[in-house]
Amino acid sequence: GQMGKVLGDAMHGSLKGLPNVIGIRSLGLAGAVELSSVAGAPGKRAYDIFMDCFHHGVLVRPAGENLVVCPPYIVEKEQIERIVNVLADAIRKNA
Repeated sequence: GQMGKVLGDAMHGSLKGLPNVIGIRSLGLAGAVELSSVAGAPGKRAYDIFMDCFHHGVLVRPAGENLVVCPPYIVEKEQIERIVNVLADAIRKNA
């Protein structure tokens, strides 16, 4: 639906070009960001970013070197923007 497009556009617009972001994918109301790994510590960067987001009230799911964003179907545009902004800040902080 419409919110899936909002999520995809927000993720591509805000996360593209950030440090260590290799790829951004979205399908419907789900998105994923692929990150480069920290040498010798697979999964650490994604986990640290997940924890950072969690402490700022946003839940993303770490999966290896990926962070998965899967908001509920009742999500609103402002909430999507907040999720993506918190995630972008956390990616920058953990560069």
